[in-house]
Amino acid sequence: KKADALDLPEKLTQIRHVTLSPEERHAYEQMRRQLVVEFATETITAELALTKLMKLRQLSSGFLYGETVHRLGRSRLTLLLETLDELGPQNVIIWANFHEEIEQIVAALGDQAVTLYAKTKDRAASLAAFGTTAQYLIAHPRSAGYGLTLTQASTCVWYSLDWSLEAWSQANDRIHRIGQTRSCLYVHLIAPGLIDEHIWDVLQQKASL
Repeated sequence: KKADALDLPEKLTQIRHVTLSPEERHAYEQMRRQLVVEFATETITAELALTKLMKLRQLSSGFLYGETVHRLGRSRLTLLLETLDELGPQNVIIWANFHEEIEQIVAALGDQAVTLYAKTKDRAASLAAFGTTAQYLIAHPRSAGYGLTLTQASTCVWYSLDWSLEAWSQANDRIHRIGQTRSCLYVHLIAPGLIDEHIWDVLQQKASL
């Protein structure tokens, strides 16, 4: 195991609770109970369990994919910005699992952030800017979670999670590598009682096997 072979700093885990707005919570509960969310221009139906779970993940972040993107609120984004403000002037990786999440975060952070996901035009430029001209790297775990050394940061914020233990573990290891001299902090934004919390519990169960 890496822990047996390498002398690396400790890992610290923190959970920060997302409180959905009444509109966000209402849409979430509608989807959970009825599998249908009514919008003025479109009815979105989750017919399969996997589709339902995917849409619950989206709704916990205040949006829903349909023929267009339906935006219901900014509760998760607001908590992220508060968290970054508390972390202060340090480099931070923000992991997000949906393009809409990444684009909302980019719009909020502006020139302070670069991205690493399917729509990033120049990966090399983003990696070069992170830690120099850009304080934040907003990345998808499957685009940046493997092979990269990102020890210019010692803090990650998980804006959203998915079910893959491998993707979560590999993404966490981007900052916990040879060359890291600081303790690594992993902040998870989780809405209690919603799909976030269930995914978190599943990841912990898988990690303990």
